[in-house]
Amino acid sequence: MFRRFLHSVLALLLVAMIASGSFAQPCPDNSPVITGPGVVSNNQLGVVYSTPNIPGHTYVWTVFGGTIGSGAGTSQITVNWGNIGTGTITLTETNPAASCSTTVNKSVSIRPLLISYFYYTNTSCYGDLVSFFDASVADPVNPVVSYYWTFGDGGTSTLQNPQHQYLEPFDVTYTVTLVVTNQTGDRDTIIDAVYVNPNQFIPHANFTSAIPPCLYTPVQFNSTISTTPPGTGSIVQWRWNFGDPASGSSNTSTIQNPTHVFSAPGT
Repeated sequence: MFRRFLHSVLALLLVAMIASGSFAQPCPDNSPVITGPGVVSNNQLGVVYSTPNIPGHTYVWTVFGGTIGSGAGTSQITVNWGNIGTGTITLTETNPAASCSTTVNKSVSIRPLLISYFYYTNTSCYGDLVSFFDASVADPVNPVVSYYWTFGDGGTSTLQNPQHQYLEPFDVTYTVTLVVTNQTGDRDTIIDAVYVNPNQFIPHANFTSAIPPCLYTPVQFNSTISTTPPGTGSIVQWRWNFGDPASGSSNTSTIQNPTHVFSAPGT
């Protein structure tokens, strides 16, 4: 008899708890997921974390290892991270209509600041010596201690600011990679492209001349000061035009260092 009475009391108490909302009910529409980076830099500011927004729900965020910069009480916040270590973001989403809440956590690794970056100067043309400059950013307490460059043509370097010469083939875009490593062993990589211009394959024509004091005396031309880009070999063909059409077929030549008798005075 007492057992039946006890069961009846418990059943009534359960119904009362459900009616009053004091009993934790399931939340079928409440499954928050924290979206945002799991690896950040120390002292990094304004890192965004969010969860899908459901109208009528409330959001309470707690951050360990950093502080909330903006968005508290909404479905999206920004976090200003602090020192190196492990941080945690906790989100409690509540559905007031159903009197239920769901809490989720996200662990975040706070690593030393390390952002690889570089630029290059000089023209990226065939045979040119291209200068590369490291512009990476690192935590002053954990500076960069090593550099590793690959230039896309098999060449490498461990200098901070190397130079590299691109030879054949030309008219090619090479992928340049820089990997920087700090003293704690963290690495960051940046990839860029260098286009080797085929127009720089052509030689640079130049010459000198020895003008005699007398009219109708041969003028000596010398093209040995003409140059070609490094690695392209020597000049193998010459075409001269002396600007003297009155001299007929003698106005042109294919000799490396020709002479020409001008038909009349002039420039």
